[in-house]
Amino acid sequence: MTRQRDRSATEAALLAAGQGILMSQGWQGLSVQAVAEGARCDRKLVYRYFGGLDGVIDALMDEALSRFGTALDAAPALDDGADFAAFMRASLPAYARALIAVPEIALLHGWALADGSGAASLRLARANEAVQEWLRARRPRLRTPPGGDVLALNALLTGAIHHLAIHAALRVPLAGLSIDAASLPRIEAALDQALASFAAAPERSAA
Repeated sequence: MTRQRDRSATEAALLAAGQGILMSQGWQGLSVQAVAEGARCDRKLVYRYFGGLDGVIDALMDEALSRFGTALDAAPALDDGADFAAFMRASLPAYARALIAVPEIALLHGWALADGSGAASLRLARANEAVQEWLRARRPRLRTPPGGDVLALNALLTGAIHHLAIHAALRVPLAGLSIDAASLPRIEAALDQALASFAAAPERSAA
């Protein structure tokens, strides 16, 4: 029993050290040596309990994805009759809030952009699949409108959200705006304005 308690305490210490490194240096800052030193234990224990650095990263990913899913699920439900514009105006701000609430996922996007090994991209695919499942659950039979370039707009706004969330995770202002809980209402209002303009564009062009 004592041995099991010691193992559990050591695993918790290693993960806590990894989390601290992740939040201060990003996923790229994680290494077996850094995690072991942060936990004040022998690096051999990283291999014994987690199989190496990948095991530590996967454990941190699992915990972050759990909180990310909870944050996404906190989004208000949609009306059954919501159209595409209403769906996007409700879902994109909710996605932004979840990314800012769980900075590990935002930092994962930054890691994937900087990493050439593919390890980050494989893990990012897990986060992206969680988002896709969330979107499908919200509106499984959603149809996109015939007017406007929905794909380009989605890429533009999603990319902007990722960039905002990375700045929030790094605590670095973007274009003079601090990205935090206090500025979220302004960001959400700007997103809504962009989506409202898009929704109105086909009607204006047809007039």
